[in-house]
Amino acid sequence: MLTLAACAPAETDGASPSPSPSATQILPPGATESPDAGDGPQTAAPLPTQDAAVGETVAFDTGISVVIDKVESVTVKAETPGEVSGTAVVVTVTAKNGTDAAQSLDSAVVTVNAQDGEPGIGTTAGDPAPLTGSLAPGKSATGRYVFMLGSASGRDVAVSVNYAAGEPVAIFTGKVS
Repeated sequence: MLTLAACAPAETDGASPSPSPSATQILPPGATESPDAGDGPQTAAPLPTQDAAVGETVAFDTGISVVIDKVESVTVKAETPGEVSGTAVVVTVTAKNGTDAAQSLDSAVVTVNAQDGEPGIGTTAGDPAPLTGSLAPGKSATGRYVFMLGSASGRDVAVSVNYAAGEPVAIFTGKVS
């Protein structure tokens, strides 16, 4: 035979036991009060930027330089699910390592925005070949980025290049050819 017993607090004289401290009540040694969740940073610190025209070289204090070789309008054809056919912008970017050590380009980010604020949407159509890998001292690497952007030809655009996470950003302005 199986006997089950219910567990209940023992009857007391009416006083309830003091609650055990919760995780929010436990403080590190030397702390007098718990910080509010909203006391910490809410956004990342802005990265320094440098402006230039398309075709001009931006040389950062870090020893890396970048240039937008060309910004051209093309028509891309969707070849895989999720791609879209239509007008696109191809941005060709060259980065040069002027330091004494290899630099990673694996986290390089390039974006395009039209002057009216319309963002270029990155696509795998049109044979993109982004900057990747390790860039040896004194060497250059070229990347090709493709963005969907309606009526691209002749539009004024801003192209931002962040060659590595946390590093300065170059912002290039010019017309799509």
